[in-house]
Amino acid sequence: MTLPVRKNAYSFDDFLKAREDYDFYRDDPFIQGVVKNYADEEEWDSLHEKLLKFSPKCPFAGANLQKKFPIQKCGPISNTMMLIIIG
Repeated sequence: MTLPVRKNAYSFDDFLKAREDYDFYRDDPFIQGVVKNYADEEEWDSLHEKLLKFSPKCPFAGANLQKKFPIQKCGPISNTMMLIIIG
């Protein structure tokens, strides 16, 4: 068995940055299409504009709250529970 290489240049920084910058509505044409399909034609423009304003405020709200109010054990179950409580 080989030992792990300690000088690994790989990091998750690019992934974490992309995840933080992801806008669930603006960046996903499928979601926009679903909303447009089920919205009334008269209120589509208004709803679309409201969702464009709202969507940057809510991605990864749980992660942001978790940074402000850390929990002792932040495993997968704790993260899930945090999102359920917030959601």
